[in-house]
Amino acid sequence: MQPPKKRDNRKMCKVVSREGIGIRAAFMDGMLPASVRYLNGARKRYGKSKPLCDTEQRILDGCLWMERLTGEPRNNAAIVAALANLPHAANASDWMMILCKRGLVGFEDLAIRLRESGREKANQPATAPTIEDLHRRVLENNWGPYKRGLKALIGCYPSAYTRAEFAEAADIPAGSFSLDHSIKSLLRQRLVTYTTDYRLIASAALFPAKAMS
Repeated sequence: MQPPKKRDNRKMCKVVSREGIGIRAAFMDGMLPASVRYLNGARKRYGKSKPLCDTEQRILDGCLWMERLTGEPRNNAAIVAALANLPHAANASDWMMILCKRGLVGFEDLAIRLRESGREKANQPATAPTIEDLHRRVLENNWGPYKRGLKALIGCYPSAYTRAEFAEAADIPAGSFSLDHSIKSLLRQRLVTYTTDYRLIASAALFPAKAMS
């Protein structure tokens, strides 16, 4: 009789990685150790009813805001992270997984959606969201050259920029560390992407079809 196979508590999860939202090998249930400790503490002390921290509330509010904008229950997780002011991709992923494990959201296939329990806790938008509001809020949560470069790409969408054109629009010296850092940060957040000819373009997720119609 063969011995039972040892259980592997790790699994592959679709999450926000350093390269953007994608699949990465992860710790327990796809979460970093600090996040596992946070979730375990929430379960032991309060269970799923633990009061939401500010980050969790911003994510739920961002989910509902996008739902009102697009008319769709499932929305791009990277855009919700941008609305929630979570510029660090891996950190955004862990917070979304925490909310998923608390039964407040569904988080899979690069999208996030509110469950009924999460919708009850989310704050309703003060006014009806518009595509202009989406761009303004995402830009507000970036700074300096990130903001200037992203604003230029949003303004010229669906056209794209070369690295040199992006550097000029963002007022960053071409070939500098600041240029590379700005581009990599926006790519990790999934706010921009590369075209097939290696030019930079604003993410199509910033222009949801139903919100544009």
